[in-house]
Amino acid sequence: MCERSVLSDKHIFALNGHKAGFFNELEWALYNDYFNFLVDKFHANRMDGIIYLCADPEICLKRLQKRGRDEEKDAIQLQYLKDIHNRHEEWLQDTVVTVNGDIPVLIVDGNIDFEVDEVRQREIIS
Repeated sequence: MCERSVLSDKHIFALNGHKAGFFNELEWALYNDYFNFLVDKFHANRMDGIIYLCADPEICLKRLQKRGRDEEKDAIQLQYLKDIHNRHEEWLQDTVVTVNGDIPVLIVDGNIDFEVDEVRQREIIS
């Protein structure tokens, strides 16, 4: 189980940076070449599935504020969370992602706070 992967790096964070203008076309092409190399070289370490905790950006911001980490409190703005949310929606809108084979996607409603709700936790695990 990992929180992030080379796939989410490309389809979420790097793509968001490219759309925001942080990568020019040459840099984006080089990034994609390196990404393709990594996927091809390490295809044996392919993921068995993706769990997408889908939550509204406004709820994510409230949770960030509640968590109170110094490195997050002034650095992460609502617009950034909206952008990241949009990248997730674009990438994971289907229930299968194809990279060196099909990877199933489980979409979990992250708007519902299930941190202490054991019944909801069991439903999700099932």
